[in-house]
Amino acid sequence: MPKPMDFLRVIQRFMAIDAVGVSALRNQGPGVLRAARDFLGKLDLAAIPTSSQQKYQKWLDTKTDAILSVLPVRNHPWGTARKALNLFMRACIYSHHLRSTYNLGKIERWAEIPVDGIVAKALKKKAGRRFLPRWRGLKHLKKEEHQQFQAFAIQYAHEMKLPATVYLDNYLWVINR
Repeated sequence: MPKPMDFLRVIQRFMAIDAVGVSALRNQGPGVLRAARDFLGKLDLAAIPTSSQQKYQKWLDTKTDAILSVLPVRNHPWGTARKALNLFMRACIYSHHLRSTYNLGKIERWAEIPVDGIVAKALKKKAGRRFLPRWRGLKHLKKEEHQQFQAFAIQYAHEMKLPATVYLDNYLWVINR
């Protein structure tokens, strides 16, 4: 019978594999999916700052850079790394065991929407195409563009009366399929 910490490690590894599926990082380069999943499966969830949005945002930026450092591609696709991290964080927030053990309910309201082509298209449609950056693909998404999508997503989620911006992804994914 596995020990409780072994159980949490298994759940975390499962979340990394399940949340960052093959289609999530399709065409991002050879070995990118495996490297991202391996990194996320070993991430220290106890070190996630839960005291302020600013600290959590800094942690996200630091971990995005850390993922970039392990990706086996030269172009350093910031958007790819951040999407993988945000997909994983969303899954961890949804997981009862990880959420309760690591107090992830405290970061739920700060969690970002994972930005990809479907999300970008839906946000641009809602905002009006000229108000958000042109979507050039996940590999080409830069931090500044990502921040613009996040800012609009926060407004949209508030308008939809969602409990947190991270849940806007569920809504957009369902209505745009």
